[in-house]
Amino acid sequence: VYIMTKINSSGISQFQVQSENWSGCIPIQLSLAPTSLSSPNMPCSIHVLVSRHTFLHVGLQEAVLRLYKFAPVSFSSCIKRQEPSDDDDDDDNENNNSNTHKIQQEQQYPVCWFQDEDSHFALRWHLFVGVLWDLKDSSNKTLPWKIQLHFTNYPSSQILPFDKLETVQQTYMNSLKQALFLQHNSNKVAMNLSKQTHGQLWDAIVTQHFQLHHQVHLPTATSLLPVRILVDCNTPPIQRPCRIQDDVMMLPTLGSILAEWCPNLFSIQDNGAVKPKQPSDTNWIIQGISSIDLSTSLVDLWKSLCSPDHFLYICVSTTTTKT
Repeated sequence: VYIMTKINSSGISQFQVQSENWSGCIPIQLSLAPTSLSSPNMPCSIHVLVSRHTFLHVGLQEAVLRLYKFAPVSFSSCIKRQEPSDDDDDDDNENNNSNTHKIQQEQQYPVCWFQDEDSHFALRWHLFVGVLWDLKDSSNKTLPWKIQLHFTNYPSSQILPFDKLETVQQTYMNSLKQALFLQHNSNKVAMNLSKQTHGQLWDAIVTQHFQLHHQVHLPTATSLLPVRILVDCNTPPIQRPCRIQDDVMMLPTLGSILAEWCPNLFSIQDNGAVKPKQPSDTNWIIQGISSIDLSTSLVDLWKSLCSPDHFLYICVSTTTTKT
């Protein structure tokens, strides 16, 4: 609520709020799973401060490569980026060299997966780190976030397949295109994104560079807002466009959307206010901010707290939440 209060009371710009939002990080303690150990001695855990707006495979890439040295090579497949051919023109080489934060071509990255140590659930790598943390059971939210790294027994029935690091980038771009389609009710904007724009948006995530992301001027439309509601960690997201009415009195609020999309958890009272049906068992979080006033304008929330893929993620956890 503090961040929204700052907008309303002190006149702070949404740009400043977005920048502050991007600066959020989560300390993670990454440990190698015993089932993935081939060395006589277990390596020490690695502590990493990971941006809320990146993905586990990106934010923990260096830590994964360090721990991979202690895992049996035969237990996991490796992926290696293709070296550029000798006949690539100078422009292509210049573009490749300009992105110093891309995965180093000579490095190998193993197929692996992450598991929350408290709940033992496989973590959905295609979600932003901040969203995964917001979905975690509040009773087990202690920092640093303890995560185990696995190189064996990939849980393909629980999380999306992962075969190479480029898959993370492709998944992000697909999510962005979905948001743009919902926002503009057309695929025209997404289809018109240039290769350079794709690269700049991804580089902003890899480098945690808000200014770089902000420089990309995507067409904005406030008649439709792309929103995703995730209820607990192991259920598929509710994804719809939220229509904004011209009538100011009809503008959607956080509560009105939760009551409409999650009627089993939220209800509209006789006085029009929205309340959770089980207040002590239900919590809602957006970008690490819990229990935001349900009367808050959804437009303000989206403009200030949407994720790099243009979706506003509303995480709802109940007493049965598992990560």
